[in-house]
Amino acid sequence: VWAYQYFYKSAKGGFLESKYHLATMNLDGFVTKSIPLNESGIIEEELEFKKDYKEAYRWASEAANEGHAQSKVLLGKIYLQGLGVPQDRGRAFEIFDEISSIKDLYERNREMYDLGLFLARIFSAKDTEYYDIEKAIDFAEISASAGNTEAYYFIGKQFLDYNLPLVTRQNSELEAFKWFKIAALKGHAESQFYVGMFYQIGIKSQAVYGELLLPIDPILSYAWYHLAISNGYDDKNDTLEKMKNIISSSQIEFATYLSNYWKKIYSKQIEYDGF
Repeated sequence: VWAYQYFYKSAKGGFLESKYHLATMNLDGFVTKSIPLNESGIIEEELEFKKDYKEAYRWASEAANEGHAQSKVLLGKIYLQGLGVPQDRGRAFEIFDEISSIKDLYERNREMYDLGLFLARIFSAKDTEYYDIEKAIDFAEISASAGNTEAYYFIGKQFLDYNLPLVTRQNSELEAFKWFKIAALKGHAESQFYVGMFYQIGIKSQAVYGELLLPIDPILSYAWYHLAISNGYDDKNDTLEKMKNIISSSQIEFATYLSNYWKKIYSKQIEYDGF
């Protein structure tokens, strides 16, 4: 309650960040009265919880019209989902287009951790009039620069699926591997599995027959598969078990050591030295 009152007073004074916070609180919901606690710190009664989409629209619209970047994205989401206003996908994407011209504002803003990827997914949706894969990549890169591991994976998938125009299959696979490797070293299980896949099959040169731009390496492949599975990846095809039939027990032992080494990297226990 006190937080809402604080932001309300500040917003009435014209502070844009407070208008943004009021909009998000009204979208997500907030407690409407003080929390009653007993001596043990336990809530004694059920609390009233309120959402007000019209108020969310009011505050997001005010802040967005005054140039607040995060509120522009929020307003776009409100129109996209029809929260407190009639659903208007056209208006939503007009706002998202405006946002794409002020990306520099986001690059300094931690909020782009989530919002950048949100916009990337919107612009990467095929079979819509708003499909713009290059714009999607732009926003995903901003989200990645804010530290969002899922954004690195998103970009890798776009290259893996050959979604980018004027990019050859060879370059697309190399770019996919690069982005997956970054996400993998940050602990992303699916990316770790894809890195293992690339080391298993290699990346072939389209210019020189028989040349591998990424050599096949069954030890590294096993290590990355092992890491992905130990990190929660659901290996439905028993890939790791099949790999055991093509490498020796000593190679498996070394690969397992590498897997554990990389796990320490993304858990911040050691620094990466290029393996």
